[in-house]
Amino acid sequence: MTRMNEGGTGQERRKPKPILTDTLARSIKPDGPVLPDRTVKGLKLKPTSRKGRGYWFLIYTSPITKKQPELSLGTYPDVSIAEAREKATEARKLLAKGIDPKIARDAEKAGSAVNDAIPTFEEAARQCYGMKKSAWSNGKHTNQWLSTLETYIFPTLGNRKVDTLKASDFANALSPIWLEIAETARRVKQRCQAIMKWCWAREYVVSNVVDVVTELLPDPTEARKSTPQPAMRWQDVPDFVNNVVRKNRMGSSRPLLEWLILTSARSGEGRHLTWSQIDFKQAIWNIPPCNTKMKRLHNVPLSSRCMEILDEQKAYFKLMNGRAPEPTDLVFPSPRGKVYSDMTLSKFMKDRLVPSDTEGRYAVPHGFRTSFRGWATLNQVDGKAVEEHLIELCLAHVEGNKSIRAYKREDLIKLRRPIMQAYANYLATSTNIK
Repeated sequence: MTRMNEGGTGQERRKPKPILTDTLARSIKPDGPVLPDRTVKGLKLKPTSRKGRGYWFLIYTSPITKKQPELSLGTYPDVSIAEAREKATEARKLLAKGIDPKIARDAEKAGSAVNDAIPTFEEAARQCYGMKKSAWSNGKHTNQWLSTLETYIFPTLGNRKVDTLKASDFANALSPIWLEIAETARRVKQRCQAIMKWCWAREYVVSNVVDVVTELLPDPTEARKSTPQPAMRWQDVPDFVNNVVRKNRMGSSRPLLEWLILTSARSGEGRHLTWSQIDFKQAIWNIPPCNTKMKRLHNVPLSSRCMEILDEQKAYFKLMNGRAPEPTDLVFPSPRGKVYSDMTLSKFMKDRLVPSDTEGRYAVPHGFRTSFRGWATLNQVDGKAVEEHLIELCLAHVEGNKSIRAYKREDLIKLRRPIMQAYANYLATSTNIK
């Protein structure tokens, strides 16, 4: 078709330029021209050194610099025409909002790189441990530093990026042990605090959230005053002793646990027991003041079963060391010959989900003292009810109130011995031995 111009001459109508198709794109040559897309403003395909391949780019005016940069969108045919148009359209949407798409992309890449550099809590813990352990002289502390985190923290927080962790995350992880094994929980919290401080120094986090975690947890001191330790019902203790504690004993902490149940002693007193504390002639355990809570000497009359355990431990010691134990040797050494940690017995019971008389909580080793009290309160010894002040003496709660002040040490031991023997006899009378 033609049309007449004012001079009366004919001029052909201008044909519309074709939009980019796969046919055109596949024909692009290394020395050929840049092919405009013509559907998205500024989208073009630049030839490469190989026929049928090209670079997608979007040329635009930056709303920030007012320059005309090129935004790379990938290579053809790896990025199809439709995909290139979609990317270019998204970039145009950003431009409409006054955002430079190239600057936005660079910022996103930088943010991703920073995020990749941020460690998980477990990664940070192991790096922190690796840097600090050479300065520690206490081997036990060095070994426990990571093992406690592996037990109580890594299962829930180990794979979390440190910059995503909140105080409430640490509070939730510590909550199950915060009251039940308070000393262990305190140490675990300190280790978490050190790790997050290490992260803070490296700008992985903007603060140490563990600094305020105690604001989300009960005060252990106050809680201990009002909340008893979760204890196994005294009626269930014989079955537990005979079916669990007295099985597979060699080289384990089970003899120690049975000893603590029989004597109603505190964990630290049993873990630090040495042969010098045992009076074999009188069958008495003399717990030195340095090992007792009240920092006073406490004497425990030993039952016949306790004496049997001592004989068993002597034989085990000689088997493992080729000699008889010295007075300073531990009666219940760990497999490495050291004092058991305070978490060993707690973990033993936790792993076996030992039930307690407190809803929602498992029994803990300290709770066996409560079990003994329950038994002594509701049962008779030699046909008589056990007097309250004697129960208190067995538990080392009081040593000098008016009702017993007049008694001599020997008389007090004589009064308690039948109680401890009766309790040992009771523990041996399981009706459900497996």
